[in-house]
Amino acid sequence: MRNRAVAFLTFLSLSVGAFGQTTPTAVLTAANPIQGAALGYYVAMSGSTVATTAMTRVSGKIVNAGFVYTKPAAAAWTDMTQSALLVPPDDNLVGPIAISGDGSIIVATSEQEGVYVFVRPAGGWQGMVNRIARLTFGPAPKPWVNQGNAQYVAINAKGDTIVAGAANAGYLEHRSGGVDVPASPNRGAVYIFTEPVGGWADMTATAKLTSSDAAANDYFGSPVSISANTVLIGSPGTSNYTGAAYLFNRPASGTWATTQRFQSKFTVPGEKFQDELGGFLAMGSSGALVVLGDLQGCNYSTDPNNVGHAFVYVRPTHGWPASPTPTATLTPSDLTTAGCFAPLAVGGSAGSQVVLAGASGIWTASTYGAAYTFAEPATGWTDMSLPASMLGARSAQDFGISGSLGGGRTIAVGAFDNLVGGEYEGAIFLFSN
Repeated sequence: MRNRAVAFLTFLSLSVGAFGQTTPTAVLTAANPIQGAALGYYVAMSGSTVATTAMTRVSGKIVNAGFVYTKPAAAAWTDMTQSALLVPPDDNLVGPIAISGDGSIIVATSEQEGVYVFVRPAGGWQGMVNRIARLTFGPAPKPWVNQGNAQYVAINAKGDTIVAGAANAGYLEHRSGGVDVPASPNRGAVYIFTEPVGGWADMTATAKLTSSDAAANDYFGSPVSISANTVLIGSPGTSNYTGAAYLFNRPASGTWATTQRFQSKFTVPGEKFQDELGGFLAMGSSGALVVLGDLQGCNYSTDPNNVGHAFVYVRPTHGWPASPTPTATLTPSDLTTAGCFAPLAVGGSAGSQVVLAGASGIWTASTYGAAYTFAEPATGWTDMSLPASMLGARSAQDFGISGSLGGGRTIAVGAFDNLVGGEYEGAIFLFSN
């Protein structure tokens, strides 16, 4: 399965076209840009704080670090470089990054080393900030079990629950009960960490989630999202790469427990081989809205004119059924060739939510990538097809590879190949209505 950006979905109280801008409010870059740094490949935003991961130089050494940007107090966003750098002991924050609702806790993956937790110092996000905790999966229950590596991460708004997806988890060939059992790689697993009473500290997982119908190469846990007491898990390899997503609710006891039982399995009729539904996903703040993306427009081996979809699911009043069906389908009206309309984000409150979708592969004579905003109609979600709301400049290569709607009336859109000073260092563009 190809590497790809984590889904970016967030909800926001806006009107359609509110972000129909070509000029960003502000551009966030690195203080010491280096070629190929990939700043903006992953983006997380909450209120006045934006976070991403990228390569940089620290004491003459190139490392993978976290970049934190903070909006000036009582002022608007403006062009700036990072206010803080998050550098773990192994100098290797290589993947997705997530942020709590109040911006005080930032988590990022380091694959081989697990998940690192950073807590905002008393003086705010500034200077070099060390991790406060390292989260790992713990020892394998059997020698032939592969626990996988932390490849995806999410944190709830309260900042007391962290979810890590290990899409490469599985097991090796072994014998059980005198019978040879073949290897089953990339089944996937998701690990949940609950904050201890004394605050975040080094720990192993509180619980492990797997799917009861798991098979090899399902890539369960690619990616993950958490909202309130609900965890949503992508499984793009399920059913011969047709894809699916699984929803788990925290047990009534109030404590997450290791389980294979899921409440709901999200699929879409008509999805086919290599569509990989669930490769992009997100939830609303209450867990009542789910949006899933497929990779139809990202897989160039399939129909090049199939640009992909975003499927919206609204939770019924009686709760999520075992097999939810899409409430609405969102598509781009101006994307006629493969442009990877899939990275997603969501924000806002019930009745006034917005879905953000990126299309980093769309190229024109003057633009290089786009982002689309779909606002919930007053009568509820329905099928919608709209043109791009934001366009990347020609220098903003791969604009729309990531994004977040966690900043009130501000959207953050990443362009990891953005041309800065003659080097493809990357940038994050902020748009405000």
